[in-house]
Amino acid sequence: MNCIVLKSLFLPLAILFTLTCSAQEDFSWWVEKHNWDGVTPWNQYMTISSAYMGPNALPVPEIKNGLIDSAASVNISYDYYKNTGDMTQDFYLKGTLPLFKNRISIELNAVPIEWYKMDTITRDERAVRTKSGEGSAGGDIYVSTCVQIIKNKKFPDLMLRFALRTASGTHLRDARYTDAPGYFIDVSFGKSIFTKDKFIKEIRFYGDGGLYTYQTYDLQNLQNDCFLYGGGICLNTKKLSWINCIGGYSGYLDNGDKPIVYRSELRMLNPMHDFAIAYENGLQDYPYQKFRFSYIFHIPTARIFKKMDL
Repeated sequence: MNCIVLKSLFLPLAILFTLTCSAQEDFSWWVEKHNWDGVTPWNQYMTISSAYMGPNALPVPEIKNGLIDSAASVNISYDYYKNTGDMTQDFYLKGTLPLFKNRISIELNAVPIEWYKMDTITRDERAVRTKSGEGSAGGDIYVSTCVQIIKNKKFPDLMLRFALRTASGTHLRDARYTDAPGYFIDVSFGKSIFTKDKFIKEIRFYGDGGLYTYQTYDLQNLQNDCFLYGGGICLNTKKLSWINCIGGYSGYLDNGDKPIVYRSELRMLNPMHDFAIAYENGLQDYPYQKFRFSYIFHIPTARIFKKMDL
């Protein structure tokens, strides 16, 4: 009787153990490919930089134009990234809330999900641990506070931004996100020229500079401090806005940490919602082209904050 009881208890445990072992991924191919020494953590074989990660891991931040957005909005975008060895698609969300008569604004943006597929060359170059090189991942969350320092003076408009990146991104093992926090702080400035042209009403020149910092897994350099920079021009008509800018950041590790990108966005302006198409091309240490399609909904917050004087 005791033997029967023991067998009835042991058999389910044995089956569960067998299923668990069989479900674990076989990393023998990775061990052989990267000559693992059996001791060093696997993330030490990865290069944490924009040149060797997914497109959303360490992107160049948005280049600001010196002004806080005048209206609260929600941006919903679809992105398609073109790369020889890494094809990625994602959804991008951004929310903007100006406060205190547009003197301060809060911004929240994230990539809730991305889908990717890498070829074997890119997979091995990045020391990716998923043999198929494909899957899906959730992205980091960025929280930014913008402060309008100067506005509508003889001097250029001036705005300070501080942004914090959470470590919410997943799939470090596939080089999609760093699984570590980061932040950047910058000052942007801009000046508008209003024309008498019947078509182009405003030409705005702007620039941006600051510090971009992120964590690495390099035991000799646990943090990369980068100089953040950028500049551009915006042409505005009554119904259209066209932005062209170049920006990037320059790290000191020299491991593919000096990305430079060119961006262009054409936006159709409406009182309640905008539509935009955008293009981004990596010029250095960012091996991607991006095509973005966006819907921006403006939230009428004036009545809500009127009594609060926000």
